[in-house]
Amino acid sequence: MVKALATLILLMFTNQSVLADVSRETKYICLEFVDSNAKCDVTHLASNTGQAENAGEWKVFHENYSLGYFSGTVWLALEFDSSIESGEKVLTVNYPLIDYLDLTIFEDGVEILASQTGALRPLSSRPIQSTVFAFPVNLKPDKHYRMVLKAQSQTAMSFPIDLNSKREFLVAEKARDFKFGAYSGIILFIVIVNFLLYFVFFEKSLIVYCLAVFSYHGFAVLSLFGYPTVYLWPDNFWLIERQVALSECLAVALSLMFALKYLRLKRHSEFLHKVFLTCIGTSIFLAVLAIWIPGQITLMLAAGISVLAASLSIWTGSVLAIKRKSRMGLFYLVGWTVLCLTTMLFLAQYLGLVAENIVTVNAIFVGGVFEASILAYGLGDRFRRIITEKIASQQNALTRLRAARARQEEILNQTKKFVPSGLVELLGKSDITSINLGSVESLERTVLFLDIRNFTSVAELMKPTELYQFLLHYLAKISPIVDKYHGFIDKFIGDGILAIFETPEDCMSCALDILKGLEELNRSGLINGLAKVQVGFGIHTGVVAAGVIGNPMRLEATVVGDTVNVAARLESTTKEYGCEILISKETYLRAPESLLDLIRFVDVIQLKGKSKTTEIYQLIDPDHVKDVVPNITLNKLISLIKDEKVSAAKQLCQELEIAYPKDRLIQNYRTKIHLLNFKSTTPDALSGVPGKKRMTG
Repeated sequence: MVKALATLILLMFTNQSVLADVSRETKYICLEFVDSNAKCDVTHLASNTGQAENAGEWKVFHENYSLGYFSGTVWLALEFDSSIESGEKVLTVNYPLIDYLDLTIFEDGVEILASQTGALRPLSSRPIQSTVFAFPVNLKPDKHYRMVLKAQSQTAMSFPIDLNSKREFLVAEKARDFKFGAYSGIILFIVIVNFLLYFVFFEKSLIVYCLAVFSYHGFAVLSLFGYPTVYLWPDNFWLIERQVALSECLAVALSLMFALKYLRLKRHSEFLHKVFLTCIGTSIFLAVLAIWIPGQITLMLAAGISVLAASLSIWTGSVLAIKRKSRMGLFYLVGWTVLCLTTMLFLAQYLGLVAENIVTVNAIFVGGVFEASILAYGLGDRFRRIITEKIASQQNALTRLRAARARQEEILNQTKKFVPSGLVELLGKSDITSINLGSVESLERTVLFLDIRNFTSVAELMKPTELYQFLLHYLAKISPIVDKYHGFIDKFIGDGILAIFETPEDCMSCALDILKGLEELNRSGLINGLAKVQVGFGIHTGVVAAGVIGNPMRLEATVVGDTVNVAARLESTTKEYGCEILISKETYLRAPESLLDLIRFVDVIQLKGKSKTTEIYQLIDPDHVKDVVPNITLNKLISLIKDEKVSAAKQLCQELEIAYPKDRLIQNYRTKIHLLNFKSTTPDALSGVPGKKRMTG
């Protein structure tokens, strides 16, 4: 229910008129005369001075009353002697909705003042610019006065009249303006705050709430007290005549619309939702009707239909909301009930039914602010719960997202174990998800091929589970060493690995470190009952192609190219020459000076599948340098072979075998000398040894 509409209900059922100021102890003679035919004039009513009690149809009242809804003319008279009241006074009619109000003052039966004003007359016609009708009068001592008021209106008629000193009037005027200013300021603050909150939550109910509060507090209530007539649209008689009806109907419609959203009736009661929609439609229809049919008929319809239907609907909706344990229903029920009670208390005081005091005078404003505030608090509570639920939901979603992200990272980390990050970087990609079929990059890299020697015979001595455990320990020992030297394992090939390094230095250092690690593995006793694990390394530097091969359903990222093939051939050649690590000339030429003392020339061979010869070198384990022939002595042997000094070469070979029994390369040279009789010796490049080129691999 719109607040001010309660006024209309009470006034509608009142059938008496008022002319009084009973708050004073002075004894005025208060007279009222209803001119049903509108045939009387002021000269007729000025007769019988001093005998007003017997003046025909005049009636005497000493209490405040309202005429209720009235369409016609009513005459009021205030009669007294100036011995009671004298000096400059202000006669005030504190009801601003009277359409036409005329004042005529008689002094000892002689007319001394005539003034015409009213809501439908120009604002300039008011003797004092105020929201109420105020008339300045100067009362002389020892005179008899009759003040006659003629009132015409198409709405409710009420006549709370005061006769005060000018100072009392100004004090009351300032107090009234301050009260309305404070009231409007509070309401405006509430509206602005909730309007700004709309841009935070984008909740339509906030806009409807702002419109509902503004339509009542900024339009309906202020219209009842005459503020728009004076300050917003003075002399706009078309709007002034309709402002109360329009404001009431719009306030009812907007209040119902807000209640629909506030109480969420559509979700819980289809029938009540339809009732609300019907009331809203009726209020809008009455607002349109007020445009064409101003006055009493429209107001009675608005009061009788809109207010009662809206009030009952809102109370019912609030109770239903409370039954389903909705805090919103409780807020609305309390706010609406307090509003109705305070409005009725204000009107009871206005009609003289209860004593005038600070509570009754300000009841409608206190109730309005309370209702607007508690509904705003209810909205805030609702949004607080929405935010709390949203935060909880977001936290749950975030928790699930984190779990999914952790799972995704876990899967990605597991996938990375199948596709090394070094290979992803080699492809120039940021992560594995960026790799697609056909991605390829060509770069110069050093390739290491590692294999266990005689692995087949070793595997025959183990059970499958034992073999699996052996490979786990073996590869677990090698992998960290590869990572240490900035390489990555492209693939595991049974008992072997294919690793890629950016520089030859890293690759050769890694191979030497792996040898030490395998010696520790052999000493650890993990391979009980078996001979120690021996491995061979093939290292070659060249251009490789890193790419993704396969089909869209099954991809494999790998490194391919002739460089990989040469490294694999070199590894298989280590068995023949008895060397653990063989490197190509391309790697040797890029070796750092710190490793040159550990490298010695081995042979010039033609690898299987290659048309050109390949120079091969041995990388010696620093811990076993003392066990191999020094480069100077080895070069001497090579020179003898080059010069075809068979006996000297054979003699030197025998001496070196005795001095360096662990150097299997010397044993290899002795075998060559014996089998080929110096006719098919391979070295002829660096060593300059002539001979036939031999296929190996």
